[in-house]
Amino acid sequence: MNYAKEIPLDKNGNPYSDNVNPAFTSLQSQAGVPIASSVITLTPDTTVLMVNVLAPAGATGTGAIIGKWGSASVTSTNFDWMATPNHQQTLVVPRSTNVGTPSVQGINPANGLYSTVAVKTATAQSASVFTAEY
Repeated sequence: MNYAKEIPLDKNGNPYSDNVNPAFTSLQSQAGVPIASSVITLTPDTTVLMVNVLAPAGATGTGAIIGKWGSASVTSTNFDWMATPNHQQTLVVPRSTNVGTPSVQGINPANGLYSTVAVKTATAQSASVFTAEY
């Protein structure tokens, strides 16, 4: 019996992987160095979030970034995902509700996807997070 979660598929049935980018970017945002929780509001067309963790200028090391979908805060004991330094993390935005609301505003609300994500550094080392929304 295979009980592992399946790999997310795009609308053409192709699996997402960390080294394959969607065709275009709908928005890019810089969260800076989120020592306390920072909330990123996703656009109505965002279905995939790509996260890159970078060393801030002058930093000697880089820590990881943790995130929580649909929340105003994230803690080291309550998070949904973690992005490690020098690695591009591809995250398919999950559903926040079982049934979406018909919408002319975009695919995100029409499918009931989360519209925000809270991010912060996971360790004492500083990290700068760069996100691209697809």
